[in-house]
Amino acid sequence: ARSYTPIPPLTTTSNLPSSTPGSLRFLIRRELGGEVSTYLSRLPTGATIDVRGPVVEYAIPPDVSEVVFLAGGTGIAPAMQAVRAVLGDSGGDQNKKVKILWANRRRDECAGAPVSTPWYAPLRFWGAPSGGEEPPSPLVEELRGLEARYAGQVEVKYFIDAEGSFIDGKGILDAVREGTKKREGKKMIMVAGPEGFVKHYVGARVWEGGEEKQGPLGGVVKGLRLNGWEVVKL
Repeated sequence: ARSYTPIPPLTTTSNLPSSTPGSLRFLIRRELGGEVSTYLSRLPTGATIDVRGPVVEYAIPPDVSEVVFLAGGTGIAPAMQAVRAVLGDSGGDQNKKVKILWANRRRDECAGAPVSTPWYAPLRFWGAPSGGEEPPSPLVEELRGLEARYAGQVEVKYFIDAEGSFIDGKGILDAVREGTKKREGKKMIMVAGPEGFVKHYVGARVWEGGEEKQGPLGGVVKGLRLNGWEVVKL
């Protein structure tokens, strides 16, 4: 079973109420056949559960200056944590930057997100919302809050499979190349999401000696032949 990543406390720049001190927040999407997500979705509000942890799977080094984060679905939770780990509470070093490419299967998973739909995408029915015309979901509202809080340091781009919008090699290259020469320090490509998502972009993680390890680089990112970028699978 995979561990759940807490979502950072709400920022004061979002339009949502602040987090309760000492509370933990998680993004858990109910999946068909998902044992834990189905169980949790059936619990009443106010129910008590037991949690175990924290389990630190990876600690971002302090000298990281730039992160390009590929997030699939609920992989957005560790992406939001990466923002806080790299930029701190106030933004700190203005030369540091985090770019998030967030992919979802359907629009209702990121309602209100501005999505650039390519010309070859399936045609919309008249009257269907195009992202900016619908109220943002709480999570999209939080991401907007992060962009406002860390103005110029955090950038989020949205992709929706059902609308023909995908993270492709060109999109990754654009994110990597933008401003790279202006920053010193480590540069990282981080990937989180369903196993198939991670495997497609950077290759699968592997089990060795009873532990899940990074495994060799593969997938789309390997084909880009990027130099100077460390890849981390979450």
